[in-house]
Amino acid sequence: MPYKTDTIFTFDEYKKFNNSIKGKWLTRIIFIIFGIWILYLLFWDFCFLIEEGFFSENFFINLAALICLGGLYYYANVYFVKKTFYSNKLSANQHSFFEFYDDYFTEKTNEFNENSSSNFAKIRYDDLYKIIETKTNFYLFVGNILAFTIIKENCSAELIEFLRKIKIEFKK
Repeated sequence: MPYKTDTIFTFDEYKKFNNSIKGKWLTRIIFIIFGIWILYLLFWDFCFLIEEGFFSENFFINLAALICLGGLYYYANVYFVKKTFYSNKLSANQHSFFEFYDDYFTEKTNEFNENSSSNFAKIRYDDLYKIIETKTNFYLFVGNILAFTIIKENCSAELIEFLRKIKIEFKK
């Protein structure tokens, strides 16, 4: 008997997925390093202000760099993610139904039609690229950036254990 679950791929789920594939920590570290460096330069500009009584010409350049860095971070992590999600009409808010068998799983969308293969997928576990487990989801990757999202709260305890077993076997 197969294990069954369903997923509604909302914007919140897309943000979680995006964070799992993007290396969010690396992005944050880069922004933090540049932010600290710019704040360090601004600190020395304030020291110059205290000593000399006026701002150095670099103060405004450093302040503009800090503002640009904040804008770039917003664009990369908020605006661009939202724009990408809502531009993809096929997967935005798509309701998918999954059935997991011993050797493969199937996915059917809410617009499932027997005559259309675009709304049905049958994936062998051997064909998966990688499997990532987070606190809230499993991501079954079929490519570098293409994955099926399985929401843990919609899964039975048996299905979660089955997916963990598949993940362990996959690493071998």
